[in-house]
Amino acid sequence: MTVSGSIGRATLDFTGSARGVQDFAGLTGRFKLAGPSLAAIGDPIGVTLPGTPPFRATGTLTRSGGEWRVGIDDATVGSSRLKGDFLYRAGADRPLLSGRLGGARLLLADLGPALGGASPAPREGKVLPGGAFDLAALRAMDADIAIDIAEVDLGTPLLGALQPLRAQLRLAAGVLSISELEARTAEGWLKGDIGLDGRGDLALWSADLRWGDVQLEKWLRQARTDAPPYVAGRLGGRATVTGQGRSTADILASLKGRVRAQLRDGRMSHLVVEAAGLDLAEALGLLVSGDSTLPLDCAVADIQAEAGVLRPQVMVLDTADSTVSVSGSLSLAAETLDLTAIALPKDFSPLTLRSPLRVQGSLADPQVSLEKAPIGMKVAGAALLALLNPLAALLPLVDTGNSDEADRLAAGCAALARRGAAKRAPEK
Repeated sequence: MTVSGSIGRATLDFTGSARGVQDFAGLTGRFKLAGPSLAAIGDPIGVTLPGTPPFRATGTLTRSGGEWRVGIDDATVGSSRLKGDFLYRAGADRPLLSGRLGGARLLLADLGPALGGASPAPREGKVLPGGAFDLAALRAMDADIAIDIAEVDLGTPLLGALQPLRAQLRLAAGVLSISELEARTAEGWLKGDIGLDGRGDLALWSADLRWGDVQLEKWLRQARTDAPPYVAGRLGGRATVTGQGRSTADILASLKGRVRAQLRDGRMSHLVVEAAGLDLAEALGLLVSGDSTLPLDCAVADIQAEAGVLRPQVMVLDTADSTVSVSGSLSLAAETLDLTAIALPKDFSPLTLRSPLRVQGSLADPQVSLEKAPIGMKVAGAALLALLNPLAALLPLVDTGNSDEADRLAAGCAALARRGAAKRAPEK
């Protein structure tokens, strides 16, 4: 038999055989399928499939009794290349889809609509996905799928891909879980569990993720061909967070939990450290002689999330040259930033305009500025002294360093780092 037709908004070509035309018993053959979205074929036949970019797939189809077996040799969904083997079985309560999903590459953005990325109306000034989840679809079917994908592209040119990613996806009575998650990237690892409970009007989301030994100089794509990376070292940490809502934006706006991270064997651009502290003399010298890296004696972050607002409890970078601390907040509910970075020098500098660095505004349009009051006081002092002696104008710009405060922050940073190191071994 040869069939050409449509399933919903998708087109189907099938060539094969069957023992009976009335019920298609013993159906077997090969198919070609294409459409604007996987959901375009899932909706008409009652199978829960995500909304995606346009797709096309080839493979085999077999029916035996009440079971359908599908072998996908090659599927292109947007920029993703996937394959798999699946068994669909009708059930008394809900049908069950089981099997294995693999492939050479998955672009995370291709699942954007499934993750709430598609919004029915533009969200002016917003960047977080606001499209509503199809919670009813989660309740229509059960699933048990093993995932093994060679490369998962995170959808941003700033971050390296996960290579590979393995997990077990289960969907039962409206509760979706991704467990036994394991991934590798930049010689490091990622493990954990993610859950989405879609039984109520609001989706309840939770995540417990751990990572370690991620080499930042390889994971973060830092375009510096003739200079060392801005930051390097092995990143580890853990995130335990929850949220609820009808979209990704809603869940992030209600985010609650804790994120901890630590950098081991860290190194940071000397130029960045001096620029953060507005040490003009050293920064100009580095521009002439070339940048170098400073070892990070300690680098930790402990961030608390409550009602979608992230606040650093501790965020410190400590080098032999300076100690940089970050405070403030980042609101995922309002999509705004209000962060302050302060660099405390440990050394003498003859020319500095040290002032707190502020990052404010919206996630869509962040604004970086310097607190004007400290700079204004130094410039005013220099102007007054210049009336007495032009050389005296440099005195307010001379910084002898604040080693006591820097050492206090460094000691706290080191204590947190030791505590994280004690916990790291059993989590691995």
